[in-house]
Amino acid sequence: MLYVVMARELGDEGFGVFTLGLSVATLITVLGGFGQDGILTREVARDHGRVHGYFANTLALKALLVLPALAVTAAATFALGVDSTTRTVILVLGLGVAAELFMATCLAVFQAYERIGFLPVVMIFQRLATAVVGVGALLAGADVVDVSLIYLGGALAALALAVALVFRRVVRPRLEIDPARFWPLMWVALPVGIAGVFGTILFRADTAILAGFEPDAVVGNYGAAFRLFEATLFLSWSVGTALYPVLSRLGPESDPPAHLVFERGLKLALAATLPFGLSAALVGGSITTFLYGSDFDRAGDALRLLAPAILLYPVTHLFSVLLLSQDRQVAVAVVHGAVAAANLAGNVVLIALFSLNGAAAAASLTQALLAAGLIAAARGLIGDVSWTRVLAGPALAGSLAALAMAATRDDLGPALVAGALVFLPTLVLFEHALAASGAEVHTVSRSEGVDVTDREAVERAVAGLGPLDLLVNNAGTLDAVGPVWEVDPDDWRRDLETSLLGAFHCCRAVLPGMIERRCGRIVNVSSRVASRAYPHGSGYAAAKAGLVNFTQTLAAETSEHGLAVFAISPGFVWTEMTERLRDSPEGRRWFPGFTSSDPNEPERAGELVLRLASGEADALSGRFIHVRDDLDELLREP
Repeated sequence: MLYVVMARELGDEGFGVFTLGLSVATLITVLGGFGQDGILTREVARDHGRVHGYFANTLALKALLVLPALAVTAAATFALGVDSTTRTVILVLGLGVAAELFMATCLAVFQAYERIGFLPVVMIFQRLATAVVGVGALLAGADVVDVSLIYLGGALAALALAVALVFRRVVRPRLEIDPARFWPLMWVALPVGIAGVFGTILFRADTAILAGFEPDAVVGNYGAAFRLFEATLFLSWSVGTALYPVLSRLGPESDPPAHLVFERGLKLALAATLPFGLSAALVGGSITTFLYGSDFDRAGDALRLLAPAILLYPVTHLFSVLLLSQDRQVAVAVVHGAVAAANLAGNVVLIALFSLNGAAAAASLTQALLAAGLIAAARGLIGDVSWTRVLAGPALAGSLAALAMAATRDDLGPALVAGALVFLPTLVLFEHALAASGAEVHTVSRSEGVDVTDREAVERAVAGLGPLDLLVNNAGTLDAVGPVWEVDPDDWRRDLETSLLGAFHCCRAVLPGMIERRCGRIVNVSSRVASRAYPHGSGYAAAKAGLVNFTQTLAAETSEHGLAVFAISPGFVWTEMTERLRDSPEGRRWFPGFTSSDPNEPERAGELVLRLASGEADALSGRFIHVRDDLDELLREP
């Protein structure tokens, strides 16, 4: 909103000065973001005690690198005769960017401790405060220097908030500065820093080069289009911020495996970004005219040419995150360096030929080259990434949404509504169908050499299965048949251990992975005898009653982790166990009713498990549900 109002109030020339000033400010302070924060996040995520050695030294090193650069820039702009307004804007925005670099170190601490919720608090505060004050000032007649000062004020306020949150809500790092650590920190961060420098060139050099060929009005038009591209980057940044500390601890053989976590993150980022890329490609001109006004009539073509960059950025950003998390920062630096060189050459040629449209085309070509290089560098690093799983849903939904938007592209509002109404339902339905068809079912049983009463055997079996989204504990025996004073104690203990201890072993084995992913459901198969007397089957009844209480307790313990646990009664079903009782002398003696029982269809229990697995009944977590209960009615209960 701030940039839209700024463009309208300052015009294309004033907005061009701000765009140029921010690009130059970012370039001259680039050493302050020389990879130190990424190293801090990775190392502190692995060992929280390292925060005391990294936090203060990272801030001190940034100050040592940034403040002299700002002083040199002040002298250079004066010596080169840059007009006073542009010179002031560059320096004020340089201080604002420096404050943001210091704030980024606090955000790196949040990330390392996986206190991700504090990141949007700080970022939203900064953007909201800057936007509210900036818009009000612009409407009251503020000029570009005033807006630059407001930008600086917002950055300083956000820095203060970030520091307060670190010390009060996360950790109190010792403020011990050791200059002897500066060089080792720079050295280990060097590849990341080089990649960061090249990344800054990729995002800022085009504006600086364009300013050398064209007047401020053209730079302003390009800045308007590029700001809309940059407005989509937070989607990929948000996913990458959550993924980085997690991927830093995972590998190909971990639980969950790194490639599965990465695939899901990449799909999320692509699905969230795709609608914006489609809108830029199909109705870019209408969007820029609607937001900025008729003075920015050249921005529409530039935005359309930036559409591929919007679509490719999630790939380039998340593959960079993946490589950094796996200690492959050198590969990131090499790829970014090669692409940055191509970007500079491409910008000079394309801008000279096609002005701002050349800059936009160069940005999209750069993202394509970057994506190809990073994907190649990450090949085989964490196992094979399934591009079908990643792309199929977003591609199908995007294609249908594009057709809907194309049919109404002459009218911006209906086109955006049509695309949204097609994209989201298509994506949700496709992913739901894919999840249902792609489910893998694994069984752990004595017939497969695994005794659920053997904890180590269960743990070995679960470790070989990979991430599990659903656990169904269905093991049970009824060997202790007869009055309590007559049954074999070993048979009684086996009945108890198979149903109850076996469920405990299986839950204990799968829960760490489910809790880490905040995803999973457990269904414990109990029995109707759990809540009533069951003469001559006391061990079985005690185990099933205990399983119901175990379910209730486990549901309470795991609710804060986003898990759901249920106990179900399938009713009487003919199984190997019940058929053996029917045919054995003990069964015929103590359970004569077996021969006249009216059994339930086993499919009914399967259908109930599937509904519980779908997540639609998570509100009933901890409940004991009979197969004949009306699940919809239970969900409607207050």
